[in-house]
Amino acid sequence: MNGIAPGYQRMGKPQVSMRHGNDGSILLDNKTKLGTYPKRLGDWLQRWAKATPGTPFLAERRNGPSKHWHTISYRQAYDMARAIGKQLAARGLGPDKPVMVIADNSIEHAMIMLGAYLSGVPISPISTGYAESGRNFGRLQEICRTLEPGLVLFGDDDKFGSAGDTLRQAGPPLTTLSALIGELEPRTGPEREIDVGPDSTAKILFSSGSTGSPKGIINTHRMLCSNQAALAGLWPFLDAEKPIIVDWLPWSHTFGGNHNFHMILRAGGTLYIDGGRPAPGPIDVTLENLRDISPTVYFNVPRGYELLITELEIDLDLAARFFARLNTLVYAGAGLPHALYDRIDALARKILGHAVPIGTGWGSTETAPLATMTFFADAQPPNIGLPCPGTTVKLAPINGRFELRVKGPNVTPGYLGAPELTAAAFDRDGFFRTGDAGGLVDPARPEAGIYFDGRLAENFKLGTGSWVNVGALRLTALSHLAPFVQDCVVTGEHRDEIGLLLFLHQRQFDTDIYKTLAAGLSAHNKAHPAATTHIGRAMILSDSPSVDLGEITDKGYINQRAVLSARDGEVRRLYDEPDDTDIIKPEE
Repeated sequence: MNGIAPGYQRMGKPQVSMRHGNDGSILLDNKTKLGTYPKRLGDWLQRWAKATPGTPFLAERRNGPSKHWHTISYRQAYDMARAIGKQLAARGLGPDKPVMVIADNSIEHAMIMLGAYLSGVPISPISTGYAESGRNFGRLQEICRTLEPGLVLFGDDDKFGSAGDTLRQAGPPLTTLSALIGELEPRTGPEREIDVGPDSTAKILFSSGSTGSPKGIINTHRMLCSNQAALAGLWPFLDAEKPIIVDWLPWSHTFGGNHNFHMILRAGGTLYIDGGRPAPGPIDVTLENLRDISPTVYFNVPRGYELLITELEIDLDLAARFFARLNTLVYAGAGLPHALYDRIDALARKILGHAVPIGTGWGSTETAPLATMTFFADAQPPNIGLPCPGTTVKLAPINGRFELRVKGPNVTPGYLGAPELTAAAFDRDGFFRTGDAGGLVDPARPEAGIYFDGRLAENFKLGTGSWVNVGALRLTALSHLAPFVQDCVVTGEHRDEIGLLLFLHQRQFDTDIYKTLAAGLSAHNKAHPAATTHIGRAMILSDSPSVDLGEITDKGYINQRAVLSARDGEVRRLYDEPDDTDIIKPEE
């Protein structure tokens, strides 16, 4: 790729200090100092309500023939949030009695969140996937028992009726977002909220629970405020030009609900709530929104980018509008296949005549979420960048690899009601153990970044005793099987060779698909001939990954372990029935 994207000139400089621990660990710090930040998230809302009261803060499409954008300004949002905060307090909610919200992204949902921030009531947005009718509500009940909410708020549609009946039996009061807001008295509440400090719990987010019961991850005001100050140190353009984003990412996850929402709140920008999703059909809603609004920053998961870029390659007028004022594109939630990275880059160059920065951040719900970020040229996958200002990343040696560990003001104090889990999550030096593996792209030049080396728990040994790096193999396989395969799961633990379970895109393919995929496997094996990367067989799965079974998250990330557990029969068929005509083998 020739030419450096001009957008990198508006970002921070890649400067990092490196030191070595006595145990063989490597510790990295960004030389850019962490900027100042307020004690409370609500301070930003109050600031913009006074400084730019009429600026649109949030916008969403409302039902009706015109499908116009309904907006709320910073002043309006502050007034409503103060009234909501008083209402939550009047219901007896407080630091030990959180509010639990099961609702899609909306202005009303945002107002509840902001009201909770102002009044010191922890808020816990829960994935709507746990509560939709026809699903098993076991996980939802576990979450409710752990959280012990003082109030449960549902969205205003009827898809959560059965979940409401289930939770009502557990005892907490239930109502809807609109019902609570309908009780408000305008412009009430204290002018300054004195009981909320940096160590107050702002939010409790729950992990997916794919390896056990969901964990309640405590997010403090210090964590969330410091993380946005760190981002601003890497993206100075946020203060030079108020950001505008069109975003669908659910607020029950840290990517959308912490990183993106708080970025807009800190910078005084505008968030257009996208009712679309990265799936055939719902993607049309996203496309319609992008015809109206040209974002300055765009966030998505790899699956979302694949669907979006496919449409933009066809509709160049829409592509021109999309790229018109973009400073950067960001992917997270999963690794971006190189083939997709190249398509995005090629389209940007075709439209603009130059590249646009394509970056990623790495971290977790426990790190607020940003721990590292790519903000410099040539940081292609699997490069996850450098530590954010104020964050120290430790590469701790474990069985011949390095685990990525994190320390900083953005790190959680622990898990709700789980002191043993909390203690186990930190090493003796106070670093949070992420369970992710990584290493230096160039040990002689630490400023070149850190590469992501997969989840330690996902990797496995072949029957030969050799380790398979699942994360890296998945990305290289997807690149060679594009554009037919949506995602894949790597198999082969204690077997003689590696296999793949394939989820195809939801479109019709002719009977040559088997031959095409076999050729893709051959190309992969030619490029990656080692025994720990050679793919010996694959099989197409007939259905999509299941949210109910934890196979896929709301963000579209495939959980390898959950799929292997749920599809044990398919795995056995892949290996134990060699004459099965559905098994795809690479061409000789």
